[in-house]
Amino acid sequence: MRRFKTLKRNQLGVDFKASLFNDNKSVFDLTNNTVLSCIFKRPGGTTITKTGVLDGAANLGKLIYTNEDPEASILDEVGSWYYKFDVTMTDNDFIPGDWIEFEVRE
Repeated sequence: MRRFKTLKRNQLGVDFKASLFNDNKSVFDLTNNTVLSCIFKRPGGTTITKTGVLDGAANLGKLIYTNEDPEASILDEVGSWYYKFDVTMTDNDFIPGDWIEFEVRE
């Protein structure tokens, strides 16, 4: 599991990024994606799902979600958080991402 960084509670403007790779370690081509989900796991164990977007060309396998809406800030609990991106393709193939840990403090 990778470690992200330390953030402040209710911080806005944070870019959560990830790249998806095939089993052979090459980038996963996301050209035929239908759903890009960014899933956050709070310190208490509950999850929040947000819609991610491509971060560049689809064939680069890069995803991003930016926490920027003050009324929808998800960083509302202090403690260890996790996030990952899951992708569903047009043929219903499901590509799960790896959890990335980060810390939220006061």
